[in-house]
Amino acid sequence: MTTIKAFYREDGPDEGVTISTDAEAAALLGRVHADSVAFDCPLLVQMYVEGESPRATPEFGVGVDGDHGVLSYSGRGWKGLWASHNGADDDGDSIEYYYMGNGTPFPANCRIPYDDLVKAVQEFLLDGDRPASVTWQKIT
Repeated sequence: MTTIKAFYREDGPDEGVTISTDAEAAALLGRVHADSVAFDCPLLVQMYVEGESPRATPEFGVGVDGDHGVLSYSGRGWKGLWASHNGADDDGDSIEYYYMGNGTPFPANCRIPYDDLVKAVQEFLLDGDRPASVTWQKIT
């Protein structure tokens, strides 16, 4: 297993939250889920592999919007930005997820169930690679 650093709150620790176990990943996503519900706002967490240079580490985004959310991945062998895909066609609608007050739009067909987000983060913890349990689409 690898260790990741996660960032999502402006008032959080500057060095991010360290996650190295499935339980820690589930606990962080539980806090983000609670904040998303409390603020009625889709929230985005950015995760990086600890100890890798900024140029080498992948960027893994986890958006939580109540009982659904989105994933994004860039880096390693995956050029561009990839996002989760729920199998639906792109109807042009998008949902903004907020990272430290800044909105990032994702196509509506990126939304997947919350339980799938948790599983994907736990998979990312294994080695920092793009989770294979999720269907992906290239968005940029």
